[in-house]
Amino acid sequence: MTSSILKRIARFSVASSSTPFRAPWKTATATLGFALVATSAAAAITNVNGDVVQIVPAPASVVLGAIQSNLDIFTFNERCVLLAADLPVDGGFIPAGTWVKSHFIHSDPLAVSALGGSVQFASPILAVISTTVDLYSSDPILGKSQVDYPPAGMEPLRGLEGGDAYAIVGAGLGISVAFMTSDASDQLRVITLCP
Repeated sequence: MTSSILKRIARFSVASSSTPFRAPWKTATATLGFALVATSAAAAITNVNGDVVQIVPAPASVVLGAIQSNLDIFTFNERCVLLAADLPVDGGFIPAGTWVKSHFIHSDPLAVSALGGSVQFASPILAVISTTVDLYSSDPILGKSQVDYPPAGMEPLRGLEGGDAYAIVGAGLGISVAFMTSDASDQLRVITLCP
């Protein structure tokens, strides 16, 4: 899996804009990585559809109960960083030395809700982080400094579980999500190339 992510990064760096970008992956391992923070790049979310709403500026908190809606899934840009260590993602890792931009998708309804939609980005998607363990480990690296993220262990079901799904769409420039959310939040982090 690791080599497939490296190949996708290498292919993007030499491919023309007409070359489709493909990204298959599923599960991840957990390790902690560190990153050098760059100045904020231009907003990379270009469009949202369905139940997804972009929040500008980012919310103060994505802790359970802080931002709730039975009708909306929220998304916002996080930050652009140079990875100082390998970053665990679904299906492998992104290698140290890669410039990445992170984006957050969050659902926290007041009652059981089935929500779905899509988010389009200006840069190709490199990977997705959808497991609770990897969300916790990536918060200090990729999370926006002005946003409060759940403290480790506070939300054991914050990642995606059964009934939740995502798919990379739009030639690798978008993600489609479907969440079945009840008394826990559903969150994931989308990693794109940093311009």
